[in-house]
This record gives sequence, structure tokens and C-alpha cells, in this order.
Amino acid sequence: MRQTVDEAWSEMRLHLDLSDGMAVFFIFSDQARALKSLRLKLAKWPERTGLLEFRPAQPNSASLEVLELLEAEAQHPSHQARPIWIELTPSDAYGEMEWEAARSACLARLNESREWMMRSLRRILVIALPSEWRSRVGVVAPDLWHVRTFTAELQDGNVDLSQRVRAGQGAAQLKTILAAGDVQQARRDVQLQASIPARRELALALLKLGRQAINDGRFQAACDAAQEAVDILRALGATDAGAGRVGSDLQQVLLLLGDAELGLGQVLAAVSTHAQSVAICRALVWESKDTPEVTRRLVFALLSLADAQRQAADLDSALQSSSEALQLQREYLARVGASAQARLDLVRILGRVADALRSLGREEAALQATLEEVALCRALQAELGASSDVTPYLVFGLSDLAQSALVAPELRRSASAEALALWSGLDRERFDATYYDGVLQGIRTLDQQLNAETSLSSH
Repeated sequence: MRQTVDEAWSEMRLHLDLSDGMAVFFIFSDQARALKSLRLKLAKWPERTGLLEFRPAQPNSASLEVLELLEAEAQHPSHQARPIWIELTPSDAYGEMEWEAARSACLARLNESREWMMRSLRRILVIALPSEWRSRVGVVAPDLWHVRTFTAELQDGNVDLSQRVRAGQGAAQLKTILAAGDVQQARRDVQLQASIPARRELALALLKLGRQAINDGRFQAACDAAQEAVDILRALGATDAGAGRVGSDLQQVLLLLGDAELGLGQVLAAVSTHAQSVAICRALVWESKDTPEVTRRLVFALLSLADAQRQAADLDSALQSSSEALQLQREYLARVGASAQARLDLVRILGRVADALRSLGREEAALQATLEEVALCRALQAELGASSDVTPYLVFGLSDLAQSALVAPELRRSASAEALALWSGLDRERFDATYYDGVLQGIRTLDQQLNAETSLSSH
């Protein structure tokens, strides 16, 4: 449940008073002003001696900088009354994909350091993250999430917007209103001074607006926003001052444009757009000397290209793209370690590879990929417990097993029954209602079909 800043602060103060030693607070919000308001309240709290604020400027060094900061603070016992606020929100200088990887890496490092922090740091640690990370922290940092003291998800404090929500507009409409407001402000800034930073800020605001339109199923609006952002960034890239500075942003916008084109049924255009996105990623990998966050970006750009190629009926190319993504992910795991997030990414990729193989009639190879997908999901659930991030993929893998003619009938029925039970047990509010109900109906139909076949074969 989302809270206003005042509601969250009222509850947070109780935990501040009771905390003795190390305590972890998680704050989730997409609104900078809500985070700033809460941060200022904490900084002025008279029972604490100020606030140490830290917002990493670059994603590729964020996890190292955070750990170095905590290790330095542990050397000063006199600072124990001063909370530490770590804000892992995007910087204007980098794309969202880099920050997604940085958040995962930082939380994983903090998770590994939990025992040391409990023993040596003895401070209140406040970690601020985007709202969507509320369901993901338990996967990336299960130990840290388990010992958390306080959690709050903030809503924007603007009175007019809050009244609109109470009047019947939901969270999606609220996000659209906020994103549109950011675009309007960015346009005004460009009119005042058409500098490279101002124009780039407009492109990023359009990217955010387009993503929200995609989430709402408004593909033409998303396509329009993405195309305008592409035009802005390409114009900036053509200037001497902007050359070499917009590649990362342009790749993200092209990814959005390709998805919007797919939503509009413009399949061949989407293939071309996603191919451009992949090409930029390959250049970024070369320029960055193959850093993990850029490699991860290439992996998911390849998966998006594979989706477009499948819809264009270019099944061989779709298999090639998804197989390359799988190979890169295995190399990534070998290089940086098998974190929970990296293994969950592998699960997603295996599902795409299995789909591509199945489309080409290569049922045995598809079954092997699905079996690995299901095994990985079970291992993650055994390690992390029930998780809404892992369970859907396990459901999809089990459904694929239930539909495979290569699997024994009794195992198909078992897989179908387990998939139905798992999906029914998920919180429906976490999903789009139409999507959730559609998946549920599909699993039920499959389960009924398998039970009917069993009944017929027994007579």
C-alpha cells in the first residue's frame, strides 16, 4: 500500500526511536520530490545527528562506491547516531538499463556484506529504490530483505494528483500525468535554451512517457513519443559536441520504438528498429571493454530482436538471436558469478530459446531448454522462498512441459496441476487483470484437456 510522505514519516519515526545498532530501511518511490521530502525530514530529526546522503553518479562503479563508503563509516563509531541514505535512482548521464544492472549489483554486494554490517556498521541504512523494485529486492538480496526493519512505498505528494486518484484515476493514469508533465517542462526548458543537456532531457522525458504508453497498451502514442526522441538524439549525435554521447540513450529509445511498432503490427519495421538497437549495443560492448551491465543490455536487445523476428516468421533468425543471448548470458554468469538476478535472467532467456526451437519443430531440443528452465526456477524458489518474480516463469515452464508430446502423460498432468495451483496462488493485484485472467484461463483449459484425455484412456 502506498503512503504519503507524512504517513511514511509517522511510521518511520517509531522505528528510528526503537532502532539500536544496524537497521535496514527500504523506501520505494518513482518521485524525486517525495524522496527529497522524506530525506529532509530524516535529516532534521532531532534524535539523530544529521544524515549522510549518497547518490552514486555512475552506475558502473555504484556497488564499489557504496561498499567503500560503508567500510569508511564503520571506522567512526562516533557517527552511529547518523543514518546513511543511499539513493539508487537514475542519473541523467546514463540510461535506465545501466542503472537496473547497478541496482542489482549493489544490492547483491550489500546482501553478501549483511553479517559484516550487522556486526561492524551498527547504523541505520536507508536504501531508496524505484517502486518496481519492491517485488525484486527479495530475489536480488534475500538476506537483506529478510532482516529489514521498515519498508515504505511513497506516493507523490501533489494534492491535485492525489485528488485525481481518489476520484477514480488509477496508478497508471497518475504515472501518465506525471510523465506528460515532465515532457511539458522539458519542452519549456528547450524553448528557453536549446542546449544539448536540455534537448537530451526532453528525449529522456519522451522515453519515460513512451514506456508508460506501452504499459497502458497505447502503442501509437508510444511510437510517436519514441520517434520524436529518436529524431532528437540522432540530431544531437550529428553535432561535434554530442557525438559519442547519445548512443546509450538512443539504444533505449530504439528498443521502445521497436516494441511500439510490434504493438501496432508493423512487424518488419520492428525487426529493423530492434536490429539497430542490437548494433548500438555491440558498439557499446566494444567501447566499454565488455562490462557486465552493457553485456546484459545486449542480451535483452537480442531477445527483443528475436521476438520481432518470430512475429515476422523469420524463425531461423529468431533462434540465432535468442541462442546468442543465451551464450552471452552463460558467459556473463561464468564471469561475474551466479547471482539470483543473473539466474532469473537465464530463466527468461531459456524460455525464449525453447519457444524458438519449438517453432522450428525441434521438440527434443526445446524440451531440454524447458527442463533447464524449470530446474533453475525450482532452485531459485528453494533458495529464496515463494517469489512473485520467480513463480510466473516456473508456471510458464510447467505449462510448456504439460503440452509436450515427449513427456509421459502422468508427468504432463502433474505439471499442469502444479502450474494451475501456483498461478492461482499469486496475488492478482500485482498483474494486469486481463493478463492474469487470460493466463489462468489458458492453464485451466490445458488442465481440463489433460484430465479429459486421461479419463478417455482409462475407459
